[in-house]
Amino acid sequence: IRYAQKGQPIVAKLSGITQTMKNKNGWVGIFEPGANNHSYKSYQYLTNLKASSSYYDSVEVGVLQESGKFEVRVFGDISYNWKVAEVPVTVVSELT
Repeated sequence: IRYAQKGQPIVAKLSGITQTMKNKNGWVGIFEPGANNHSYKSYQYLTNLKASSSYYDSVEVGVLQESGKFEVRVFGDISYNWKVAEVPVTVVSELT
């Protein structure tokens, strides 16, 4: 994802999710740029994803009611330390 619409679900398309990440309560969250890993705006656990190294799966991370630049970060376990990916996303008032 690169752009999302304010008030609509932000959906991340993921691959490379391992069974270990699912078993260790890996998660994906939305953050303001530069925010520490404890300061998420919304999050979702990876436990129910079917994603693997060869298959993409989508997860609804959350809905933001504000426009601006954010980051979607993926963590490999329940901690805030094992960050495996980070992608910028811009939330706009209206997608064109």
